[in-house]
Amino acid sequence: MSTRLAASGLRWIERRIRLVAILDALRYVGLSPTNVMTVHAMAYLADALAPVWDLPILDGQVLKRPQRPFFPILQADLDRLVGQGTVEVSNVAYVEEPDGQWRINADYAINPEMLSRVVGAIALFDEQVTKWTFVREVVFAAAGLGPEGLNYVGLLDAAYSNPSIDTGEIIDIAPETGGENATAEVAHRFSRVMRETMTLSSAELVHLYVRHLYSRMQVV
Repeated sequence: MSTRLAASGLRWIERRIRLVAILDALRYVGLSPTNVMTVHAMAYLADALAPVWDLPILDGQVLKRPQRPFFPILQADLDRLVGQGTVEVSNVAYVEEPDGQWRINADYAINPEMLSRVVGAIALFDEQVTKWTFVREVVFAAAGLGPEGLNYVGLLDAAYSNPSIDTGEIIDIAPETGGENATAEVAHRFSRVMRETMTLSSAELVHLYVRHLYSRMQVV
C-alpha cells in the first residue's frame, strides 16, 4: 500500500513512531530496559544518518551539549508515550549535568502489547515500513558501541564533534543549502572509496559508519 502520512502537522506522529522503533530494536538486541540517554543518542544517529537512506530528518537543529545530544521535544514525546501506556518507565531520577543543567534519568522499555498494535498500523504505510527498517538498522549497528560508547557519542560523531561549533550552539544536521551533514558525508565517503570494487547498500553504509565510530572510541 503506497498511502503516505501527511507531511505537515503530523511530525509528532513520526517522532513517536521512531521512538517506538528504537525501543523495539533495543529490546531485540537485549538492551531493554534502556537508559534515557541511549534513547536520545539513537534518535540523534537516526537523524544524522537519514540522508544515507534518502529519508527526511526529523530534528534538523540540535543544541550542542557536552558529550551527547538531548532533545527536549523527544523527551516530551517519550513522556507522552509513557502516559499512553505504550512505553514503560523505571528507575526515575533527576541528575545534574557537568554544565549545571538538570535532566531526567530513567530506563525505558516498550510495552509488548501496545507494540503489536503499532506494528500493525505501520504495516499499512510503505513509507513508514521503510523508516522503521532504517531505524532498526541504526540501532542494530549502534548497539555495538555499548552504553558507554553511546554515552559519549557526541565526542565520536562527525557532525556533533565539529570543533567549530561550541557547546551551547546549534548543530545543523539538515542544512538549508541542501548539502549533507558531516555524518552522512562520512558514510557516503565509504561508498565512493569502495565503488571500484563493490557497491555498498544503505544498510552497509550505516554499519560501516558505526564501525568508524567504534574505531574513534578506542582513541578518544
